[in-house]
Amino acid sequence: MKLGRGAVAGVLVALLALLAGTAVVAGPAQAATGVGTRAADGAEVVSERWSWDLRELTIEIRSPAVGRTLPVKLIMPVGWSFESSRRWPVMMMLQGGGHDDYTTWGAKTDVDALAKKWQVITVFPEAGDNATYTNYFNGGRFGKPAWEDFHTQEVLQILQKTYRANTNRAVAGLSSGGYGSMIYAARNPGMFKYASSYSGLVTIRLPIIRWAAFFASRDADPSRRFGVPFVNERNWELHDPLYMAGNLRGTGIYLSSGYTGIPAEDDTVAWSPQQFAEPIAATLSIALEKKLNALNIPVTVHYYPRGEHQWPSWQRELHRSWPLMMQAIGAGPNP
Repeated sequence: MKLGRGAVAGVLVALLALLAGTAVVAGPAQAATGVGTRAADGAEVVSERWSWDLRELTIEIRSPAVGRTLPVKLIMPVGWSFESSRRWPVMMMLQGGGHDDYTTWGAKTDVDALAKKWQVITVFPEAGDNATYTNYFNGGRFGKPAWEDFHTQEVLQILQKTYRANTNRAVAGLSSGGYGSMIYAARNPGMFKYASSYSGLVTIRLPIIRWAAFFASRDADPSRRFGVPFVNERNWELHDPLYMAGNLRGTGIYLSSGYTGIPAEDDTVAWSPQQFAEPIAATLSIALEKKLNALNIPVTVHYYPRGEHQWPSWQRELHRSWPLMMQAIGAGPNP
């Protein structure tokens, strides 16, 4: 393979940075950079950091929607460059809550190696500790943090403006990220061609789940997120994938979960309280599946008898759903 001057320079910079023990801060074609790129609301890329192989890029976006500077990890396809006339489809991966962040997918699964085999820009945006995937209600005033606006407006606009992304997109997430993938697709019809949920909490208004969603917030005031249950019911409805299921028409859907929580052979935890989350997630996914069937909206499901609410299960489901998502967004394997 013959390398252009920009690529050769990038490799040399990467090697020198490794020898010096510093981070790589410049990518393919050294004169080009996405720093300074702005979304419509003023969100701005303030830094870039490339990996040694010039395939992984972490950008930091100063977000008016959230009110913080947030990292976003990108994996670029073979042949990508700032100057390319080509644009690539986007695969957005959403984290779970708790201790997850934008790096956890890459740390816990082989998604990085998988993504590098395909002609797709894979995106891992930070979602915060709560991973709530909503614009906060804030007593009806809305405002910060507006996570939905960060993910579906600021990040996607910046990717299109400078990082050679097109409008063919898929989204996938685990646990609360599975909720995120479904609600983003439902609230933004046509934005995503495919949405996958792995052990996702895909409805928030069923009995018990409603109150769990309310009190699970780490905010001092749990009503900030969706409002008070039953009192601010309209806002809860508009953020419930089950209620909004009709808007999923035209989007490919994948729902998966274990239905017992019994450990599978490759599970690394013999017993965990999280095992109880799997039957709950299955119950919620089945409810959404039934609603989609009633609406004649196609959905692919996979419910498995063994597997905890843990990463080995989500690794398996990632590989099951990946070809479906790549086909939907027109992303082929590397030549």
